[in-house]
Amino acid sequence: MTTSLSPLSGLLTCSFHTELQKEDSLAQREDLRYERRLDRTEQKQRLEDLIPRAEAGSKDRMLEKKREKADSNRAFASAKTEAGGVEEVPESDLLGDEDGGVEGFKKQKREMDRKKNERELRREEVLRARMEEREERIRDYKAKEERTMSGLVALAKARFG
Repeated sequence: MTTSLSPLSGLLTCSFHTELQKEDSLAQREDLRYERRLDRTEQKQRLEDLIPRAEAGSKDRMLEKKREKADSNRAFASAKTEAGGVEEVPESDLLGDEDGGVEGFKKQKREMDRKKNERELRREEVLRARMEEREERIRDYKAKEERTMSGLVALAKARFG
């Protein structure tokens, strides 16, 4: 007796088969993650048994954390330099090539210094002008006060002799 399968049933078994494979691979990944997590916690436990940590919040624990962070930073920095570090960058890239490189930079610096000096000179001139105005007002005030006093003295002499 022969059974004939429709093409649709073959497609269904194929898609069912791929779906099963996907589920199996997901389950295997989850198992692997779980095993790794268990292994990490076991390693931490063994490490703590060998070298116990200081109590949380204590001065010793803070110092331990500081040392761990410094070691981590040092490792990161050394990995960076071991990996080739920073390659040399031409000055034309850093300072710009269209302005003439180093000479262009020096020219810009001189221009900035010149503008700075001009601003300082203008500021000094403004301050000098303010001081002169202030001194003139003081002279005017003293002259007015002198006139007032001389008038009062003359009035007093006329009245009281």
